[in-house]
Amino acid sequence: MIDAAVAQIEEIAAENPESAQAQSDLGSAYIQKIFDSSNDLQKGLFSMKADKQYDKALELDPQHWEARFSKAVNWSFNPPIMGLQPKAIEQFEILRGQQEQQEPQPHFAETYFYLGNLYTNTGKPAQAAQVWSRGAELFPDNAKLQAKAKEAPSPTPSD
Repeated sequence: MIDAAVAQIEEIAAENPESAQAQSDLGSAYIQKIFDSSNDLQKGLFSMKADKQYDKALELDPQHWEARFSKAVNWSFNPPIMGLQPKAIEQFEILRGQQEQQEPQPHFAETYFYLGNLYTNTGKPAQAAQVWSRGAELFPDNAKLQAKAKEAPSPTPSD
């Protein structure tokens, strides 16, 4: 069933090569294939295919929120040995900068949540606390960010 859906989305993306949304949708379809596979090699291949589609979408529209967010999330879930966490942080920081130039939208809160988690996972608790605090300030109704901001340790001079 997923294969038929991916094939249909591939066809749509091929028919609409100038559509950032169509390219991003195809990247997301490849991400779904990761969840459908039990083979680690296949998962890696679909992750790379998704990344290329997100790149295509971002070439067409560097402000495409979904493509940049999905690219960053994809990289953040790769094994640390792949060395993609710093690149995921970079993408989330670009996204955060873009978001802060716009009217806040509820889904923007996810950027702060994931970015803070990445900073924590890469040994940067002060940056995590700062990101979660900013996110909690911008999204006071987001329970996940409020909890993260409250539980984050206060920055120390060594952070």
